Amino acid sequence: MSSHSIFVFFVLLVINIHAFVASDGLNVTALDSSGKLTQVSVLVNSPSVFKPIVDSVYPLSLLSSFPEDVEISEYCSDLLLVLGQRYVAYMSCLIPAARPVKVCQKCYSGYSSLVQIYQNISSDQMGPGNVSCRDSLLHSDRLMLVYLLYSNVENIWDNSNCAQCLSKDFQSQTNDTLFFLNVLNQTLSCFEKYKQVMPGSGSPMRATEVPLMCFSEMSSDGGFVLLTFREILQSCAKTVKNHTRT
Repeated sequence: MSSHSIFVFFVLLVINIHAFVASDGLNVTALDSSGKLTQVSVLVNSPSVFKPIVDSVYPLSLLSSFPEDVEISEYCSDLLLVLGQRYVAYMSCLIPAARPVKVCQKCYSGYSSLVQIYQNISSDQMGPGNVSCRDSLLHSDRLMLVYLLYSNVENIWDNSNCAQCLSKDFQSQTNDTLFFLNVLNQTLSCFEKYKQVMPGSGSPMRATEVPLMCFSEMSSDGGFVLLTFREILQSCAKTVKNHTRT
């Protein structure tokens, strides 16, 4: 290769390097197999710039209008908030009352409040603005969480058999229930008193003697006590069973 050809080669190389810096393309001059100068163009991608996709399959404007996002009124939102607060309060009562079982004694007022707010939600009665919350809060989604949670509460209450021991509005315990609980407390105290030693002897009492001793001490009219026990056991059997286990 002559010195003139070499000079021309370097001149063209410098020109192409300058063009590469100033543009998106790279033009490279090289020798082909025949010794002639040829120009090869190599495409160089410019730095990519992120551009938001305008024609998206799911435009952002539709995110707030999916079928599951059913709008509810302010009145229904307030009812839902109250329901949640009363549900938490009732659960907070149930857990400590699990052992020993005292659900019917301690948690009936919380259950009554929860039933009241749920009935307001589930009824056909219209609220302010002629709005009913039943469909929007109970049946507007697949999970139906409000209905499911309340159903579990009702199941616990039914299994406890507390309704037989309370007034119809669940606001107070019946007189029979109060009487039974009083007799129960006296009985337990008497058992604790006589299970250690027999009065006057200093020796332990036999197990069969303790109930007889307590029965004669607690009531002068044994038939009345037995009859009352029988009536209460029929109407409040689950409560008796749970208490005698503890």
